[in-house]
Amino acid sequence: MSNPIRIVVIGAGKLGTFHGQKIRALEEELNLELVGVVDPSESQRVAACRKLQCRGFAELYSGLLDNVDAAVVAAPTPLHRDLGVTLLSRGIHTLMEKPLAISSEQTNALLAASRKSGSILQVGHVERFNPAFTEARKHINQPRYIHSKRASGFTFRSVDVGVTLDLLIHDIDLVLTLVNSPVAQVDAIGQTLVSGHEDVVQARITFENDCVADLEASRVSRVPSRKMEVWSEDSFTEIDFANRVMSCVHPEEQVLCGQFDVNRLDQDDLNYFKENLMDEMLPQMTRSFASVDALELEMRDFVRSIVSGRAPRVTGQAGADAVVVAEKIINSIKRNQRVLHRFAPAPEIFRIEDYRKAV
Repeated sequence: MSNPIRIVVIGAGKLGTFHGQKIRALEEELNLELVGVVDPSESQRVAACRKLQCRGFAELYSGLLDNVDAAVVAAPTPLHRDLGVTLLSRGIHTLMEKPLAISSEQTNALLAASRKSGSILQVGHVERFNPAFTEARKHINQPRYIHSKRASGFTFRSVDVGVTLDLLIHDIDLVLTLVNSPVAQVDAIGQTLVSGHEDVVQARITFENDCVADLEASRVSRVPSRKMEVWSEDSFTEIDFANRVMSCVHPEEQVLCGQFDVNRLDQDDLNYFKENLMDEMLPQMTRSFASVDALELEMRDFVRSIVSGRAPRVTGQAGADAVVVAEKIINSIKRNQRVLHRFAPAPEIFRIEDYRKAV
């Protein structure tokens, strides 16, 4: 039997603990070993280690890094770049929680470290593992217009970034996955309410192939929502990510070719299609899917990539591409300050030194 893949989790918050639980659950099946959890906060570290029955470390150090093969980084986003470069430059395969980093400059440093060492860099865009989205992709051909809305209440987590990098980044990644064209223009407005960053955003992304995507996100909403609509060359698709439901309308050939014209119907046909238009000319197919554990699917994909050497479903480059667009959205918001309640950077409260010594 080959040696187990030794994995360390960096960040002992809620998400880091979830990742640790997935590793523990898959240890025997996938030949993994949870080495421990790293977090400078003693209370968080102790609580996570108690749940996971593993060792805890206050910081990264050479002795620890010499004895791990892979890492999951669930630390605050401003630390992703330094932590990731430290890991990747040592050849440690890294699953980085989304967003990959806070700027395109930082993502470039991570990509360079991954390329130089040959280590895998995967990004935690878990909606890619949602079965409704997986099915929807089979029915979407050359999108022309996309609309998405992602909203939640304020969780008091991820306050180190705004809603663009916190929530909207999911839909940015999904849109870039669907639209095979470079971005031509980005326009956005936003509003800061409670966090020091934008908490509400509306963005329009125009692609060089003339596809347009209108994206909305809020983390101060009373009504949660995770939905997307896609108009393409020959279909209309709705995706409800929260309930894992995908609906797709495929118009009949007469409609697609412009041969069906209600102005040319006689009275009998008018009477018939008043009752049967949707079923006859605009038939809809709906599929619902059972609940899945997206974090587990993501972890399985990470491990398969390590073992086989193939690219993960969400590569470092895909995560970097999403950050580039997010950066454009944030810059557009800043240019449109007149529509904001206030906009100011949050204070730097997380320090890379808390997580590692010079190694």
